[in-house]
Amino acid sequence: MDNISFNSTNTTLGIDEKECKDYLLVVGIIINSVLTVVAVLGNTLVVLGMWKERNKSAMSFLLIQLSVSNTVVALGFGTWPTLVSLSEYSGNMDIARAKPFMDMYYFIIVNSFFLTTTYIIVLMSVVRYLSVCKALDSLKWTSQSSLRRAIVIIYFASFLFNMARFFRGKVVWDDNSETYAIQYNQFGESVWFKIFYWTFLYCMVVFVIPTVIMIFTTAKLIYSLRKIKAKKAKMTSPMTSQPRSGMTISLIAMVITFIILNFANPFRRLIISIQGRESIACGNGYYYMEIVTTSHILNSSANFVCYILLSKPFRKKIFAVFNLTKNNPVRPDSIVSLHNMPSSVAFSSGPKKHRVFSRMMSRVQNTSTPDTIQMREILEST
Repeated sequence: MDNISFNSTNTTLGIDEKECKDYLLVVGIIINSVLTVVAVLGNTLVVLGMWKERNKSAMSFLLIQLSVSNTVVALGFGTWPTLVSLSEYSGNMDIARAKPFMDMYYFIIVNSFFLTTTYIIVLMSVVRYLSVCKALDSLKWTSQSSLRRAIVIIYFASFLFNMARFFRGKVVWDDNSETYAIQYNQFGESVWFKIFYWTFLYCMVVFVIPTVIMIFTTAKLIYSLRKIKAKKAKMTSPMTSQPRSGMTISLIAMVITFIILNFANPFRRLIISIQGRESIACGNGYYYMEIVTTSHILNSSANFVCYILLSKPFRKKIFAVFNLTKNNPVRPDSIVSLHNMPSSVAFSSGPKKHRVFSRMMSRVQNTSTPDTIQMREILEST
């Protein structure tokens, strides 16, 4: 027989402590609302700025996918949870009483998109690592068809992973507390669900595995950027690698930001597993627990900020959306470093173009200098 278990959705209802209510007002309502607006606007600008290049560049395609997922995550953590916080703060508990529905069903969708966002960032870091450090080998892995398949797999796996939460119980009316509560079934109360899935497996899939991959690829990218900078000083060509380096540095900043902000949720799961759901009540871990939602929304808005501050090509694309880009003529010296590329690459077609493409790609194999990096980008776009 099922028993109504302790429920995280009821521990903060009717809070009377002034400090907790003030904290709820500042963090749970004001800050979260502002960050949600920033995230939605920023990610919308990313989609508009990158839309024309979605089929030309792997990173543009992935940035669009990331922005869409980030928008859903920001709206998911910034709308209903904010309304619940407003209900708790005002003392009108009509919306707050529906909080168990949010925990039981709503967050399955939101957390699925959050997991999707996590692995899209992992995919971006891997693609950038392959493009910079394994130039020739990356061609077959960074094609549009391969990336589309990877995105579909990420979405499917993310929703499948979170579906287990749907079978842990149901929402019922609790006569004792006169509100709704989650009635956990045998599966939801089992050690397998609480310890293995809810704590261990969640931390591994959502935090440990993606963090390890991102740290590895980021370290390799930083090392490659240092090598490129050292080689660039010895080059006689006036060609620079700022556009590519700018996008790489932006990705590195985004990954570091994500890892830092993603620390909050695994610790929240661990604390709840050890101390119980009462640990999130006011007077216990309330301040820390509420900040987890804020970290998710901040994470969704930070990506746009990283790219707009650190990537000049990205800024140009965003300015172009509002027709703020200056039409500067192409300088002759900007193509000096491409003297090895025959004009037939740009104007030929069919087997001839394929042969020229193959010869040119063989020249840049296993190299990551600024010249070969830009040459590879041009070859990929032809």
